Amino acid sequence: MDSFFGIGASELVMILILAGLVMGPRQIRRVARQLGYWSVRFRGIYQAFLSQINSELDALDDGGELRGALDEVRTIGKEVNQTRNDLVSGAASMLDESKNMIRETEDEVKVTLSDPPPKASVPAPPRPVEVKGDAS
Repeated sequence: MDSFFGIGASELVMILILAGLVMGPRQIRRVARQLGYWSVRFRGIYQAFLSQINSELDALDDGGELRGALDEVRTIGKEVNQTRNDLVSGAASMLDESKNMIRETEDEVKVTLSDPPPKASVPAPPRPVEVKGDAS
């Protein structure tokens, strides 16, 4: 067991030093002794609990079917987690692509709106044409 409640050896030493400064040398010895006693008791209770659970599982599972089913459930759980991670990453990439497309469209609209279309040249009105001919 590397850590106790997620506290490593270096953190435990630092806590004990700080506690020694706060409580004094006599008090810290008594507290450390009690902590050691209770940690040993908890470890013993935990080990007894694990051994009892394992013996009950062994008694229920003569052919190894229960352990096989448990392994299968663990495998399925890993596959479900992998599938969930794939779905989340796929959705995130689709969202990013959508955001990029929206930005590009907004930029194109801004450019189109900021540059007015060129003015079309209006043709000059037709000139009257004189027709020469017989005026009879």
